[in-house]
Amino acid sequence: MATKLIENKNIPQWVGKRVMVVEDDFISYKIIEKYLRPTGVEIIWVKDGVEALQSCHKLMPDLALVDVRMPRLNGIDLTRKLKQLYRSLPIIIQTAYGLPEHQRECFNAGADAFIAKPFDKHYFFYKIRTFFN
Repeated sequence: MATKLIENKNIPQWVGKRVMVVEDDFISYKIIEKYLRPTGVEIIWVKDGVEALQSCHKLMPDLALVDVRMPRLNGIDLTRKLKQLYRSLPIIIQTAYGLPEHQRECFNAGADAFIAKPFDKHYFFYKIRTFFN
């Protein structure tokens, strides 16, 4: 499904797409939800990597937005496991740890893209568009 833009608002429409947000911080999740909700995507919120693995098996998302620092199973280890199980699942790491060595670690684990927090809404949409077009 191609991305449509609502006139004058630059908000993509991704109705029919499912995004899993793996984020343990409520405020960070609410910011992501605020950006995603107007796009029409179905949002699956899980708070750690263990929940993400369980949800992925049941609800197979079209994209995963994964935080790095989480309890039980961190985002790097989760990314490795998800890529072993679901090779074609696009994974965007979103984290406050934006140093080049952190980015390398994420890409080495199998991440498809990286966004440093705090992120700009337009850049956020740009990264997601890469996988939804």
